[in-house]
Amino acid sequence: FAALDDGAVQALFAERGWELEGDYNRGMAMAHAFEELCERQLIQPTFVIDFPKETTPLCKAHRDNPDLVERFEPYVAGYEVGNAYSELNDPQVQKEMFEDQAARRQHGDLEAHPYDADFIRALEYGMPPMGGIGLGIDRLVMMLTDQHSIRDVLLFPTMRPESGEELLGGRVPPDPPFWRRVWLEARPGLIGVQGPSAPGGGSRGQSPLSNSGQADEKFGG
Repeated sequence: FAALDDGAVQALFAERGWELEGDYNRGMAMAHAFEELCERQLIQPTFVIDFPKETTPLCKAHRDNPDLVERFEPYVAGYEVGNAYSELNDPQVQKEMFEDQAARRQHGDLEAHPYDADFIRALEYGMPPMGGIGLGIDRLVMMLTDQHSIRDVLLFPTMRPESGEELLGGRVPPDPPFWRRVWLEARPGLIGVQGPSAPGGGSRGQSPLSNSGQADEKFGG
């Protein structure tokens, strides 16, 4: 990607039908290309480090490369399960980053971070050097329990729909998510046991890849 100039990057996006929210931004273009081309290939537990600076306004600049930030994300089975970085604690730099994000929102990038005056004021009082990490336990539980939706692993019932039909709009998805297929293929070798029986005599480990029982034999469900 580094060998491509902006014109070549935009031509690549046009060729593949990719779109960015708001105006063209090289850092966000790099992140989008990574998501489209690389993310699903990260099957084994993998840490991706050093992201483009445009991807987050809350992270410190990389100490060796000003175009990057000190950020990493862990991936498992083609799925991002966390996010971590060195916290930006310079109020002036943070203000400039928020202003840039606000400008991007005005140009149609709805994922850009809104300006946060209270946070800037808090930084002006002082914040020690620190790092932050967010680990998606719910996403890990989705893989371990073989669930389609993150709503099925939430602890608070009031955040879940009343029925499966409401969740799926009355339809059963034709194919499971990519990470779920990977997990089904790898699960027998990882745990070596059969899933517990579900009400009605079925198996919680039943594969959605086939309407017959052949998939259960293949995947140990």
